[in-house]
Amino acid sequence: MGGGGMDRLRQRRRDGQGSKTETRSSEARRIGWLGIPEREDDGRCRAWEECVPATRSVLIVRQNQQTIRVPKPTVIVDARKQAPYDFLRFENWIGGTVHKALEIGDYTIEGLEQLIVVEQKSLQEMVLSLSVNREAFLERCALMSKLCHKLIVVEACLPELKTEYKFPAPAHPNGMMGSLDAIYARWGIWYCLASNRYLAEERVASFLSKIYTLEWLQTNNYGRWFRDGDI
Repeated sequence: MGGGGMDRLRQRRRDGQGSKTETRSSEARRIGWLGIPEREDDGRCRAWEECVPATRSVLIVRQNQQTIRVPKPTVIVDARKQAPYDFLRFENWIGGTVHKALEIGDYTIEGLEQLIVVEQKSLQEMVLSLSVNREAFLERCALMSKLCHKLIVVEACLPELKTEYKFPAPAHPNGMMGSLDAIYARWGIWYCLASNRYLAEERVASFLSKIYTLEWLQTNNYGRWFRDGDI
């Protein structure tokens, strides 16, 4: 976004706040019209504050100058996952959720369990998975590699992962980054550093929606693309 566009975005946020002054505490602090809790990150991941909210529009598919109505997927959430995403903000992309025990990962799409897997990690969970729980985590990665579409979403930004951790961890930031790169190189598992839980949930919802849409199109004898002459 250019300088002028960013200035207009900041002005809209100020206008939306009006003359009200919110009480800011360590337990509940909010940022402008997004209403997202602030991170205690010493300013390392503050750029996300400028992010616009997720679109409310449905995913539109146009092929051969016609709009194709694609049903919305049902997300399967691993029943053992603590504090999972509920995807309620993304009713334009996600049709609903069900909770079941999954063999691997935290999320998949109903009917596409053998194609899609998503693993959700906080910063501390990611670091511990690559250190004290490394053997078990790499075994799960080997299983994830057998699926076509696999994603690890991390609720942290690159500077957080690349600097000294604020919690006990027998791991060095360089080792963490190197391990994630090696996992991608060996098994093709994409990792997304999504800054925080709010943005991570959006990335997972978008990822699942788009993979499902392409699979549905191919299964129903349409082309495997979203727009003619585009993606």
